[in-house]
Amino acid sequence: MFTCCCVDEKPADFVELQMDSAFPEGKGAASPSAPVTFDIFLDRAPGTYFGVDLSSAGKACVVTSVTTDGLIADWNSKCSEETKVQKYDRLYAVNGQASEKSKEILDLLKSTHNKMVLTFQRAVVSEVKIQRGALNLGMHLKDGPHFLLVLGVDDGVVKDFNKTVPTEQQIQQSDRIVGVDGFEGVGAALMDKVRNAGPEVTLKVLAWRP
Repeated sequence: MFTCCCVDEKPADFVELQMDSAFPEGKGAASPSAPVTFDIFLDRAPGTYFGVDLSSAGKACVVTSVTTDGLIADWNSKCSEETKVQKYDRLYAVNGQASEKSKEILDLLKSTHNKMVLTFQRAVVSEVKIQRGALNLGMHLKDGPHFLLVLGVDDGVVKDFNKTVPTEQQIQQSDRIVGVDGFEGVGAALMDKVRNAGPEVTLKVLAWRP
């Protein structure tokens, strides 16, 4: 058994903030560690269940919680720290089959039984501090259950920022904003925090890069 919450990628309201000097020296995204991908090995026999909550949006099917029992909890109790499934991990492939569409990954998971290999990818978590001013943020955002999904990046501060940092530190389509100025909560509240941010706003961003 697992639960899933899906977010449609239909056009969202365009969130436009006034910005300037968006990323002053020393206040850009934190340097994240390199992405880590790992496999876990399960046997989904009749009567067993995964014991994980997944959130499907954009390209990523993401773990939001792991229960205290179930196949994944059993795996976590026996495996190394490096291969424990945890919050914000992305389910990347089922038995070697990967997809850039999160719904297809969920369908694969639902239809697979007996011995299976699940490939997960750790999220790269970064914090970006932005000074408000006269420029546009330039992001299309869609509120999800506990995150804001980045639908796209247009001209504005974020696009300019992306030109100055490595790919793994950029804010891109299908990334998720899970915190605004230290607040983490439902998507609608996060959207309000972004719209009503003060002179400086700090975004906590999740990304999964190849």
